[in-house]
Amino acid sequence: MARYTAAVEGVASGTAAKTLLQIVAGTQRCGVYGIRVSCKGTSSIAEPVRFRLVRQTTAGTSGGTASIGSVDSSGVSATATANITFSSTEPTSGDLLFSQEVHPQTGMAEYIPLGDEIVIPASGRLGLTVTAAATVNCTVQLYWREGH
Repeated sequence: MARYTAAVEGVASGTAAKTLLQIVAGTQRCGVYGIRVSCKGTSSIAEPVRFRLVRQTTAGTSGGTASIGSVDSSGVSATATANITFSSTEPTSGDLLFSQEVHPQTGMAEYIPLGDEIVIPASGRLGLTVTAAATVNCTVQLYWREGH
């Protein structure tokens, strides 16, 4: 099983729910095993920023794709795509799989134990969304295995 990662850096959150990164499985299912999020806020007393990992039932309108890196240098190309910058139409969120509030001047990482990964079925979508009381720049990253 090849392992991959995709990240998006320094994206302004806005104050409504916004998809920062969406993984779309290709012909194989994927198992997400790592999540990293961080914020670059300026106020030490600002309200926490909420990050959510959700299944998405529609594609939304993406303004581009993130580069996908191979974590294990297997030379096998990813069949999944990583969409970013949803400007005009947000994807429709379904099941909530992970939710975490983070202070806007910090970050966090979560690694999911082997066997408990969040599975994205073939052609399925998983989105990492952010909601903040005040706009803050965010960096997010997901790690996954294909053929899980």
